[in-house]
Amino acid sequence: MREIALILLLLTPGWHIFDGPRAYLDNFLKPSPQKETVVTKLPEIVSGPTLSSVDAEYQNLAKSVYSIDLGSNTALNESNKDEKLQIASLTKLMTAYVVLKDSPNLDEKVTIPDYITQAGDALMGISKGEEISKRDLLTGMLLNSGSDAATSLATLDAGSVDGFVTKMNLAAESLNLSNTHFANPVGWDDAGNYSSAKDMLELSRILLRNNFFAETVATTQKVVYTTAGRPIYLTNTNILLDGKKYFGVKTGYTFGAGECLISLEKQDGHEVLTAVIGSASRFSESYNINSWIFTHFVW
Repeated sequence: MREIALILLLLTPGWHIFDGPRAYLDNFLKPSPQKETVVTKLPEIVSGPTLSSVDAEYQNLAKSVYSIDLGSNTALNESNKDEKLQIASLTKLMTAYVVLKDSPNLDEKVTIPDYITQAGDALMGISKGEEISKRDLLTGMLLNSGSDAATSLATLDAGSVDGFVTKMNLAAESLNLSNTHFANPVGWDDAGNYSSAKDMLELSRILLRNNFFAETVATTQKVVYTTAGRPIYLTNTNILLDGKKYFGVKTGYTFGAGECLISLEKQDGHEVLTAVIGSASRFSESYNINSWIFTHFVW
């Protein structure tokens, strides 16, 4: 059945100063009880081939790959995990982090400002002057990977995109993401906008402790409404999502970054978080890596 699913998959078209690192996390992403994971046993690899020596379809082909057991933060698979690479729309994970940290009330209504986009950007579909909640702007950014939503949120939060980027980099420093630097809130190709698979997994791991974020990135489709009642139809760009095994997290693609994906797969009470950066086939590669992990590790 997994082989059939993979064949179908391959055919699918598809400013205030922080109080300090500890307070920063405690005040923003303190996990609710249901998000806590009690680690009873660390994952162990069973006897057999390593990922680098099995059939070619299971090898790490992306520029950078990193997989962890989410409950214990144990590394399960890695290849160039600390390499600094352009990360396309994985950048929007930090945009979401900063906005969530600064927004105690996600239902606050905001007026869409002038926003910046570039040719080829994925869009949420908002218009200047419309009123909408921050919650719905974040949803449009995380599902549709909307650059219009990302730059609108940046301007609304910090007064300007440049001011928001400063906050993004302060947040990266606060979280000890040592191989990360941001130049924009979208993920446009820029030599100053980069991260590593390991840093992106750490940021994702923290974000997933936030209920709104975890629920949103696991959502395949949603309709949100402006205050005036105009519907905006959103579809998640992550085609792995199925509500059974796959529950997130974020896609990204630009010419400079290649295909990027952070995926979250859950099986038998275990959660595996995988980042692939610079892939030629992010969905099938992530699927294969996660399949190999759940076949060759026991908890």
